[in-house]
Amino acid sequence: MKIKKSLDVIVAIFTRSLFEYCSRKLFAILILITVFLIYFSLLVGIMAVDYEKRVLMDLGLGFIELMSFAYLVYISATSISEEIQSKTIYLVFSRPVARLEYLLAKFLSLFALAAVIVFYSGVFHLLLLHLRGFLCPAEYFVALAMIWCKLSIISAITLFFSLLSTSPLTPIIASLIIWMGGHMTPEIKFLIEKAEGFSAFVLNLSRYVLPNFQLYNLRDTLQMPPHDYSLYYMLSWILAMFALSGFVFRKKEF
Repeated sequence: MKIKKSLDVIVAIFTRSLFEYCSRKLFAILILITVFLIYFSLLVGIMAVDYEKRVLMDLGLGFIELMSFAYLVYISATSISEEIQSKTIYLVFSRPVARLEYLLAKFLSLFALAAVIVFYSGVFHLLLLHLRGFLCPAEYFVALAMIWCKLSIISAITLFFSLLSTSPLTPIIASLIIWMGGHMTPEIKFLIEKAEGFSAFVLNLSRYVLPNFQLYNLRDTLQMPPHDYSLYYMLSWILAMFALSGFVFRKKEF
């Protein structure tokens, strides 16, 4: 009975949060910009002639990832802080709602939001590819799943940083740095071989502190990644961020 009540609370907060994220004007603008950029990739692809399919796929997936990242990071950085400023969170906790239930619902709503954006953008991208007469390999759908994995990780990280700061700008900047650093794993490994002393120590530390987003860059090679490892790696980061967020969230006064 207690578990059912807890699930009802989580589902209620999850549904309300996801509906709010998807009903914002910024969400509609994001979808329109993404559609425009994907259509722009169609024009570029036509000029590529022999490499049209590859250009269409690479640019389309790149635009989907970039625009999804921008909106997800913004929402993750402002989701809880806006509810604190508007006093909405006080109404939530005036009812029998546990903090971990609230936090879990917020995490899940961000992951669902990432899935919604990737899905709608992917559908439009596939439609354009179909109109050009191109069939997509199975790896394309795996590439979309890998983009969702990256977005889920960065959303969890951003939400954690948002709990450490009163300004949404700080977690946004931190997430941007982490996103860029997480895509530079090969470069960091190369620099480690050349560096010495303290520089080598800092670079080595960054390998363990920064998530390895290159693991999910299927669109660069269109080769199947090690699925089990990719999934476990994503879950490890999400669980770590949820645990740290839960610790910080417990200390906040409402």
